[in-house]
Amino acid sequence: MDRSFFNPVDEDDLYSGFNEYPSVFSTNDLQEDEEFLHALRTSYEKRPTLLARPGIATRLGTPSGYRQGTSLVSSRGHTRHSRGGDGGTRPMTAVHGAGYTSSASMFDPSSHATKGASSVDSKLEDSIKITHNIGLLFVRMGQYEDACTSFEYIMQEKPNFKTGLHLVLCHYALGDPESMRKAFMLMLDIALDLDEEEKYSTNSEAAPSWVLLMEAIRTDALSALEARLKQEAGVCILTAARIIAPAIADTPSEGYDWCIQVLRTVAPQHTGWSNSGSGSSVVRSGFHSMLADELEVHKVVVCLKGEGGSLQVPVATLQAFVKRGEAGRITSIACTNLAFIHFLQGDIEQAEKYAEMARQADSYNASALVNLGNCAFARGDLEQAHTLYICAMESDASCVEGLYNLGLVNKHLGNHEEALDCFLKLNSIVKHHPEILYMLALLHELLGDKEQANEWFLLLLGIVPSDPGVLQKVGMLYDADGERQLAHQYLTDSYRYYPSNLDVINWLGSYYIKLQLPEKAIGFYERAAMLCPDNVRWHLSVASCHRLSGSYHQALQLYRNIHQNFPEDAECLRILVRLCSELGLKEAVEYALELKKMERAKEVRERIGSSSRPGSWRSSGRSSRVGTALGDGDVSHPMSNLHQTSARHDQPSSSPSSDVSVVRPQSRAEQARALAGVRTLPTDDDEFGDEELGDDLLPE
Repeated sequence: MDRSFFNPVDEDDLYSGFNEYPSVFSTNDLQEDEEFLHALRTSYEKRPTLLARPGIATRLGTPSGYRQGTSLVSSRGHTRHSRGGDGGTRPMTAVHGAGYTSSASMFDPSSHATKGASSVDSKLEDSIKITHNIGLLFVRMGQYEDACTSFEYIMQEKPNFKTGLHLVLCHYALGDPESMRKAFMLMLDIALDLDEEEKYSTNSEAAPSWVLLMEAIRTDALSALEARLKQEAGVCILTAARIIAPAIADTPSEGYDWCIQVLRTVAPQHTGWSNSGSGSSVVRSGFHSMLADELEVHKVVVCLKGEGGSLQVPVATLQAFVKRGEAGRITSIACTNLAFIHFLQGDIEQAEKYAEMARQADSYNASALVNLGNCAFARGDLEQAHTLYICAMESDASCVEGLYNLGLVNKHLGNHEEALDCFLKLNSIVKHHPEILYMLALLHELLGDKEQANEWFLLLLGIVPSDPGVLQKVGMLYDADGERQLAHQYLTDSYRYYPSNLDVINWLGSYYIKLQLPEKAIGFYERAAMLCPDNVRWHLSVASCHRLSGSYHQALQLYRNIHQNFPEDAECLRILVRLCSELGLKEAVEYALELKKMERAKEVRERIGSSSRPGSWRSSGRSSRVGTALGDGDVSHPMSNLHQTSARHDQPSSSPSSDVSVVRPQSRAEQARALAGVRTLPTDDDEFGDEELGDDLLPE
């Protein structure tokens, strides 16, 4: 059997034997030690702790405390004996790894235990992270049951809120309501171990030094860490509750009620919560009660968003929070929602009242300031609204509602540059939002930058390609640039998605008339007449299109129907006089006399209306002289000037690029052929050209 001995110690040399140690600490023969090699190969497994057999000394001493005859057990099971004499105290740094110190000859178990615990905690932490990543990998693969197994293991070993939320989501994906409830309860059982904020509160009677100390504690790094942990816990718990509430019960309201109940109370068998009584439930901490209040407010919002729901129950719930009289975030949220409800109902006074209460409960509530600005905007006080929106942005720079309304009120105030800055900033926060893009395009158009406005509109069309209003805007911009073909394309698409826009109908009708295709314009004007049957303008446009296409008799019948339905319309009478004269019909005289009576009655009304004003005799004299042309019953004079008066109704409604005349020129010879010998009345102005008509366009 191998034995190792210490060399004799020189008493005069304090450092002799420094590098001499028993062979049990030698690493030269480790490669031949089978037990060591086996332990090394299986080091990833958890092995039971090996205890020394009774009667065998396992305590290792320093050279100063070494005694002859002490037996040492090697890793191969051989008993090794050491010899040596008593020597003085010498430093033995070679065995510090076993727990020895240089200042004492005794073994330091506290140092050894601390190192071992730190190593175990580190390994556990790494194992938890790896298991969590494996669970996330199972989620990405769609294997939710395996993911639940991984997350449940973590919740048993070292639970945390993020893993609990992931476990709830996996059970939600599997559609298991009971497992969702259990996973949610596991989240609530996680101990926060955070101090309550009231612990660091001070009163007016406290000493200044104590106030400074509490203020320093509330703003130190530990308080910031606690706030971060509390925020993470609140977000995870509320997110889980909002997800499972509609799925764990028959109705979302019942699901929210269950979540609120378990947030407020817990069964007695759950530990970690202080028992406030001997009842069947234990009240949870104030943190969970605050979450329950916030979840109840969210339940009210969900009920408000539901279709066909009554406002009485949600409003009563919100008013219950207000009646508590507590100044805090939950009360401010309740008042904010009440203010918005009253604002939508048109009760500006009550909306402003609750918005002011929300601001008083939480002075940093940006939504309350936005509601106050909305009330001022509804009253017409744009300057005050502008100020309130700026205050909202100062309280919360990420308040997109306040930024949008600020840009809107700047637009109404005429500050187009400032409004453009607001919407550009908003577009950098909320990418590609349709309303923001529309306002950017509109503001560039108001500033005169048509090209940039068109680019924003085209970008908007990439998001909402079927919006008829945007298509109309793009078409009108192209029309203003002279690109009538592109304008026609976009306006046709706009008409296809929304065929009731009279402006688009008018433009398309004018476009086809200018192309000398009145038969294609008839359909557009007929739809406009159907949409507005009481507007004579569209009926006259339909008749004019038939007249331009050569259907004179059909046009005459339409004009007669218009005159029958609108007997007070003078323009229709003028066109009838002209058309009947062209066709040689005796009705022309009757319509001319009726027109003369109508104009005389109009002159009388004008004289009566202007007689009370100074200098009215001059205008009345001129009006009477203008009307004497019809005094002798001569119908040739008014007919000679019908072209100027009737052209306004023969062409479609006014548009920026529409100057289309409705009269097709004809020569006297062509009139004679068309009327086949019918007598025509003489006219002073020859407005007919040399255009030839086909036999199919001649009147029957």
